[in-house]
Amino acid sequence: MMRTRVYRPAVKWATTLLVLMVVFSIGCNRGPTTGKVKGKVTFNDKPYTNAAVVLVCNETGQAGTANIQSDGTFTLEEPLPVGKYSVYLAPALGDPAAGGPEKAMPVKID
Repeated sequence: MMRTRVYRPAVKWATTLLVLMVVFSIGCNRGPTTGKVKGKVTFNDKPYTNAAVVLVCNETGQAGTANIQSDGTFTLEEPLPVGKYSVYLAPALGDPAAGGPEKAMPVKID
């Protein structure tokens, strides 16, 4: 009866290769890097209100929107992929039941 001999260096090499494959495959499934967006909008050194901030990614077109609060601050609820964005002001997003506008209204800057 013949015995097959397995060399220890080959087993170590195969184990190391397997561990590296698992580590790299886990690291590749993360998706794009994202970040939370918050800030403050002012006009003539005063908080700007009654509007929404809209960020649109220049590369993908993905967008995020947040209402501007009474102190001029805004926070997007969902993180956005890191990248270059164009920023716009738009009518505030409202819930008619909470007293918000039922239809889009123009934003006026005095």
